[in-house]
Amino acid sequence: ATSFAEMMDNANRDRRALCPAGGAYDTLTDVTTDIEGFCFNSGDSRALYWYPQGITTTHDATASGLYQGHQAVVNSWYHKPEYDPDNSGSPETWVNKGVRLSFTDWDANYPNKYRNVLLVEPVAGGDFTSVVIHAGGIMWYGNLLYVADVTRGMRVFDLRRIYRVSAADSTRIGRQPDGSY
Repeated sequence: ATSFAEMMDNANRDRRALCPAGGAYDTLTDVTTDIEGFCFNSGDSRALYWYPQGITTTHDATASGLYQGHQAVVNSWYHKPEYDPDNSGSPETWVNKGVRLSFTDWDANYPNKYRNVLLVEPVAGGDFTSVVIHAGGIMWYGNLLYVADVTRGMRVFDLRRIYRVSAADSTRIGRQPDGSY
């Protein structure tokens, strides 16, 4: 397990300034007022197989606006396996990666980084699998992240249970034959 603070201290993706139109989710055009925001790196913003849905912040989670010393914005995305280039062959063999969250720092004096985290749930034998839902929105309160499952209600995830995995193969989820995750 790792802490939220450690995860944010080791965020591994660079966020960008507000984006021009052109990417899958780069939709800022003809804005005439002062606005604040960011865009994900070009690899994430152009990935048509991850569909953005919800947003919440540490300001929803705590009265101070800080969680474990960090200000953060969290976005939820659900996976569309039919558009994922990792999936080939027949749909029965495709991996549905479920829901991911992008935790983005929002601290003025902190590196402009974010990290994507896959939501998972336990299965038999000490393994886990992706949470395959259409994540319709999210809300953060205290240690808990509430994720709207548009077909079955709310799912609740505890941010005190963040796990680091060692495998870097984006086509596999859970325990691997060598015992790694």
